[in-house]
Amino acid sequence: MTSESLALRPELPSNSQLSLSSAIQLSPITPLFPSKLAIDDFNASHTDQIMALLCELKDHGSGKDMFLSWEIFQEKLAGIMDYSIKVIEENSTVLGFITYSKAMLSEDFYELHWMAVKPSCRSRGFGRKLIEEMEQHVRSNGGKAIILDTFSSSNYDAARHLYEKLGYKLFAKLENYYSKGIHQLIYKKDLDSK
Repeated sequence: MTSESLALRPELPSNSQLSLSSAIQLSPITPLFPSKLAIDDFNASHTDQIMALLCELKDHGSGKDMFLSWEIFQEKLAGIMDYSIKVIEENSTVLGFITYSKAMLSEDFYELHWMAVKPSCRSRGFGRKLIEEMEQHVRSNGGKAIILDTFSSSNYDAARHLYEKLGYKLFAKLENYYSKGIHQLIYKKDLDSK
C-alpha cells in the first residue's frame, strides 16, 4: 500500500474506545412507505375493491347477506336510497366499510346496516374508527340513537364484543330468526349530544 492510500482509510477506534452507545446510534424508525389512513365517502372508484372485500367475507354469514350488502352499494351509486357509506382506506386500499341511514319513519333514529373489515386487518381499530365516524355524523345530523342487528352465531362474536365495548346495549333477541339456533340480536345506543 502506498502512503496515499493509507491516508484515505478512516481511522477505526481501538477496542478500548468502543462502547455500545457510541457504536449504535438509535433514531426513530421511519417506514419506507408511510401509511396514509383515511375515512372517505364511498364512490364508484371503490366498487371493485368493495366487491372483492364482500367476496372475501362470504364465509361470515350467508351468501344472501353478501348480496344484500352489495345491493346497498348499487342503490347508493344509482341514487335510489339515501344511505351513508364510509370506507376506511390505507394508501388507497379499502380495508373496510360501514353503511347506515336514517331509520324509515323515524325522526331521530339511525340504523347501522352493515360494517365489515378485511379479516387480515382486524384488531387494528378500524371497526372502532368506522363506528366513531358514523356516530359523529349521526350526532351532527340530529340523530339521537343508533340501532343495529346482527347474528348470534360465533363468527360474529368479535363484532358483538366491539358493539358492546362502544356502548351498544342488547335491546331484543328474535329466536331462530335466521335459522334454527341462529338468532337476530338487536342492539341500540342512545347518543349524547357531544
